[in-house]
Amino acid sequence: MVIVLDDVIASMAVVSDKRADHDEDGARAVTRGAPDVVFYYQLSPLPTFNFISASVTRILGYSPGDHYENPMLWMEIVDADDREWFSTFWIQSRSSGREVFRFIRRDGRPARLEISLTLFKDERGSTRAMQGCVRDLTQANGK
Repeated sequence: MVIVLDDVIASMAVVSDKRADHDEDGARAVTRGAPDVVFYYQLSPLPTFNFISASVTRILGYSPGDHYENPMLWMEIVDADDREWFSTFWIQSRSSGREVFRFIRRDGRPARLEISLTLFKDERGSTRAMQGCVRDLTQANGK
């Protein structure tokens, strides 16, 4: 399923606004009801979520709109003990990968999330965007 979404979400970054609206609607339809969060995050020219699935509300308590309004939201809600490592993974990643981090949900409860990233680089080798999947591992650990 993620392979199909990769193509849909990645194409949103390079198509016209009208086409992007159509593709985003398609991505929303495909991800509706999916347990994992799927996202496309642009780092340049300005950091922003281009797409984040509605399941983020169930997992973190923050809506997609909260993420669009505050692209640095995850930096604010990652557990303080994980913040430095998360910053390195999220902002300074040099390669695609998967890591587990602790977050604080909107209601104050802890969450343990596995984040998988695929990076998109420009011609100079700098990361320009990333897409990923977030899986909630909290329940798997009985928390």
